[in-house]
Amino acid sequence: MKSALIINGQGGTDNLTLEDQSDATGDRATIAGSTVGAAKGDTFFSAPGFLVYFGMSTLRIDGGFGGNLFNVLQTAPGTVTSINSGQGNDTVQVGGGIQTLGDTSGGVVDGIRSPLIVNGQDGTNYLTVNDFNGSGSKQVTVTGFQVGAASGDNFSVLPTAASRIWPSDLDTQRRHRRQFHPD
Repeated sequence: MKSALIINGQGGTDNLTLEDQSDATGDRATIAGSTVGAAKGDTFFSAPGFLVYFGMSTLRIDGGFGGNLFNVLQTAPGTVTSINSGQGNDTVQVGGGIQTLGDTSGGVVDGIRSPLIVNGQDGTNYLTVNDFNGSGSKQVTVTGFQVGAASGDNFSVLPTAASRIWPSDLDTQRRHRRQFHPD
């Protein structure tokens, strides 16, 4: 895709799948609200392509097998976002502000406003959740299968299960920097 694509679900139950499973090259994709692949340096689509979507029930991204980087800054309210990172060695970063991306302005998980499901698939995969620049005191519970889903967790702006992160098959790195220090 070499230009902007806009998809409007117009209500109802609409599911959007971005399928890249046969791609052997490692890609980078930024998910920011209702956009995918629009950030500087993104390679999920051919430059200058990106996706804008509205009114979708689900967004599913199926990564290729070359080793991918997904940077999740925000999720669209009311849209369940699923990332199947691909068969290679992949990284999923939630909250932005990750130094390896050269982005020092982010580091806030408050933009995660709907369920985020991450499936690492094969390879060695990492999930980093960064709330370095988040405001206030937060409580977060990290297990092998959930981040911020326990009773009393307030790790996002929505104090309900509507904004939790469910990593699946990942080596979870806890990087809530007010409590944990980077390696």
